[in-house]
Amino acid sequence: NAEDGIRERSPSRGLGDVYKRQLHEQWPYRSVRLPLAEKIASQLGRIEYVRLRIEKDKAFPIASGGASILSSTTRADAFLLTDEASEGFASGAEVEVWLYE
Repeated sequence: NAEDGIRERSPSRGLGDVYKRQLHEQWPYRSVRLPLAEKIASQLGRIEYVRLRIEKDKAFPIASGGASILSSTTRADAFLLTDEASEGFASGAEVEVWLYE
């Protein structure tokens, strides 16, 4: 289902997916699937690094890009990457997140 033009899951198999799979195999982070507490908007053609706070088994976006990148990273419990072929994720969408442990 779409909400405000945002897809729950992108069927893309573009370079962003390949890039994320290759990185995921090398990352020291454990990943889990969690529902988003709020929607995440993303610009087409970009892979966004989104910092998340985890509360009550839900992922809450803190920030993506911009001047707040360092301070939001210190407050984050996890992160996710958006797909370059997607405009983001709807609130409630289950997404793969990587945990800072």
